[in-house]
Amino acid sequence: MKKTLLLLIILLGSGFWYFNQQKNVTDEGRAIVKIGATLPLTGDGSEAGQVTKEALQLMLEHLEQRGLKYDYQLIFEDNQMNPKMTATTTNKLIGSDKVKAVLSFWGVMSNVVSAIADKNQVISMSCAFGENATNGKYNFNFMPTYESQAEV
Repeated sequence: MKKTLLLLIILLGSGFWYFNQQKNVTDEGRAIVKIGATLPLTGDGSEAGQVTKEALQLMLEHLEQRGLKYDYQLIFEDNQMNPKMTATTTNKLIGSDKVKAVLSFWGVMSNVVSAIADKNQVISMSCAFGENATNGKYNFNFMPTYESQAEV
């Protein structure tokens, strides 16, 4: 009885592993790389969030025309420009959606994302003023810091 139960557990575990491996590959055999973006798609800042979403989609379409090694998928979450929602959406993107990177913008939201991403060893790319968005090993910010602006 114990051997049968152990064998059943091993078979089920192997099946789940195989199924999860298969979900990460396209029909053409290219690996799928998921990239998440937590943006203000509704509420304050929604115009900027919508424009950013459309720009990211256009960029991906342009890159796909060139033929890519990987199949990139963008997953968007609405943070409503609220730090608590940003934490929730970032945790969902990393935990449930299994993204390899999270994109964000605006200082407070980028600070929230960078802290969560760094803790989970996921790349965070932001466009935000402030130092905290670049804290940690996995965080990149495409905006100048206050000190660098003062020098100019």
